[in-house]
Amino acid sequence: MVDPERIGIIGICGWGGMALNTAVLIIHGEKAHSCYFSEDAYANMIKDSKYAENKELMIIPDAFHTDLYDGGDKKVIPFDKIKDFFEYNLK
Repeated sequence: MVDPERIGIIGICGWGGMALNTAVLIIHGEKAHSCYFSEDAYANMIKDSKYAENKELMIIPDAFHTDLYDGGDKKVIPFDKIKDFFEYNLK
């Protein structure tokens, strides 16, 4: 009874690499040591893709890798953005 057009995934840290195969949105901290990986992955995802319109890269200013686990002191996890992205793309 699952609608195959409305399946989403959230990948955090290592699971983020697995979620890239279907990536509804990429969020990365600007100061994370691996930020370049998301930038490269996003560029590859939209290149010659018929699905480029539903791809997005969001870089969180001044955030480190671990800030996106718990929000850090600045509470930087964009929960509203994640919610809106899923609601829009899984309607």
